[in-house]
Amino acid sequence: MNKMIGQQPSVKRQLSFLARLRGDVAGNVLMITAGAIIPLTAMIGAGVDTSRAYLAKSRLQQACDAGALAARKFMGGGTLTTDVTTKAQTFFGNNFPTGTYGTTDTSFTPSQTADGQVRGTATSRVPMTLMTIFGNDYSTINVTCDAKLEVGNSDIMLVLDITGSMACAPEDSSTTCSDYINFGGGFNSSTGRYVEKSNSRMIGLRAAVVDFFDELDSAVSDSSRVRYGIVPYSSNVNLGSTSMDTGSSAPGILRPEWLVDSWAYQSRDANMTTLESSESGRTNTIEVYSSGASISQSNCANYGRNQFPTAGTNPIVTGTPPATTTTVSYTNNANGNVDWGYSGARDTSGTTRSCRRTRTSFTTTYTGNYRFTDWTYQVSSLDVSTFKTGSTLRLARNGNGTVTTQGTYTLSALAAATNSGSNVDLRWTGCIEERNTVAADRNGFDPIPTNAFDLNIDLVPDSDATRWRPAISEMIYNRNNQDTETNSGDFFQPAQSNTAFSCNKRAWKLAERTRSEMNNYVYGSDFLPHGGTYHDIGMIWGARLISPTGLFASENATAPNGLPIDRHIIFMTDGDMSPSKTSYTMYGFEKLDNRIDENTATEDLKNRHNARFVAACNAARAKGITIWVVGFSQALTPQLTACADPGNSFTSSDTATLRRQFRQIASRIAQLRLER
Repeated sequence: MNKMIGQQPSVKRQLSFLARLRGDVAGNVLMITAGAIIPLTAMIGAGVDTSRAYLAKSRLQQACDAGALAARKFMGGGTLTTDVTTKAQTFFGNNFPTGTYGTTDTSFTPSQTADGQVRGTATSRVPMTLMTIFGNDYSTINVTCDAKLEVGNSDIMLVLDITGSMACAPEDSSTTCSDYINFGGGFNSSTGRYVEKSNSRMIGLRAAVVDFFDELDSAVSDSSRVRYGIVPYSSNVNLGSTSMDTGSSAPGILRPEWLVDSWAYQSRDANMTTLESSESGRTNTIEVYSSGASISQSNCANYGRNQFPTAGTNPIVTGTPPATTTTVSYTNNANGNVDWGYSGARDTSGTTRSCRRTRTSFTTTYTGNYRFTDWTYQVSSLDVSTFKTGSTLRLARNGNGTVTTQGTYTLSALAAATNSGSNVDLRWTGCIEERNTVAADRNGFDPIPTNAFDLNIDLVPDSDATRWRPAISEMIYNRNNQDTETNSGDFFQPAQSNTAFSCNKRAWKLAERTRSEMNNYVYGSDFLPHGGTYHDIGMIWGARLISPTGLFASENATAPNGLPIDRHIIFMTDGDMSPSKTSYTMYGFEKLDNRIDENTATEDLKNRHNARFVAACNAARAKGITIWVVGFSQALTPQLTACADPGNSFTSSDTATLRRQFRQIASRIAQLRLER
């Protein structure tokens, strides 16, 4: 008992210590911290490394986007080539340099999708820091990017030079090409066009146009509308009347009321003033002077003219046209000792000899008709009111045949009036003479004169001065000067020269087109090289057909989806301006019409046409139209460069470059964008 009692204080002390220890929390923080340090390290490491991986992935996505966009931009040939892939990877590398955020094993691979766009994939390894203590040495990141071209509402007008030089090869110099055209260069008289070389510029142009369509078509979405028009040009543009061939694959453009009903052409009229007749009963009788009496040589000559022994007339005509007449005439050759002292004469050796003559007698019967006498070369009026709508026009080709009424006849009137004449039946090809203009200064138009109606691209015709005129090359004839000239000879027709007149393939208005339609157009049998180079003619009509406020405002101003429309003219040429005063063009026969140059020198004619070209470019640009200019096998002239918007001019020396540039233009018209 005592012993137990003696032990109680010790036990109490122990219990008190434990109680105090249990209630004392002064050292818990250290213990808890020690216990939590490992999970805390994992949490912090995961946060740090995840942040680094996120930053790396974000940067990798940006680099992937840049590479994909670059690949789509550089796909000028429509295919993701090795060269394009290399450029795309360079763009990727510039945006994600090696070792970015310590990454390794970085790669970027672009690929072409079925719809012609670009898909890129990029991958990289991001090294871990704190997480390495848990066995995570790196994290693999992957991104995908899609780049595509997308085009909104766009109107595209292709203005294409298809002059005679386009039959030459791209590498031909101007001299070589001229020699080919002018000296055995394959002009086909049956088609009226040049035979192209096997690698002609036309071949390159055809391919480039289809390439352009393919490139832009790949960017068309369901929400956009893209329309195409084409203006092939040389020394004229084929436009046609809307009533000529409705339903044609290339229907006419001009309304009949936009053309004159009558026009005066530099032509010729036939003077049909000589009575037609027939001869019968011709007899030749030898008469001897006074039974062979001798006369002097001079009297023998007079006897031969019916002037001896008494004065008479020669010939002797009985009756008056158009009644039947009888004609008696006398001839001899006294001075040649043929009829004075003729063989058998009584005295053939002296100074007086006998003489003979030939008496010719015939009867002339008149039909009452009149035949051709000569031509009067002058301005001649022609009714074209039905011709412009597709009716046949008959013109006389020469002065053959007769008419019943004496007078002066136009070629049309002569064809209608003659019997057995040589005529030609024509239908309007669709080419025109321009409406009224002024021969303004060679240095330019600032501003364009109000009466230069050809350069007013929006003016809707409301008078003969503002209407167009059907071009009829068969009506056009040359003469020596501006004055009326009467001549029985045939002066040349400008249209009969190989390069003087060209009415090319019918132009297209703006419309949505299929690839097949585009292909058939440029590979058609009538899309052929011919004619001289008149840039102003092509640009004027390209601007007219695409303008949102002119002839076709109802079609061009807005799109059905209500979204804005981008408008572009693609102007391609292989040569400098080359007008001729003796060619029949959209401005008539310049030598006689003088609508452009006021009878000045040829070089000034070129300057004046260049001034009109630049004015037409400026008029188009003022309508918000973007202009692109491509020079094929030639350096761009200052006027061609000035026509293009800044940065929109190109030169190509071969077909491959031309095709690449057409695709490049198409890709710039479209908008590059990322899908993801």
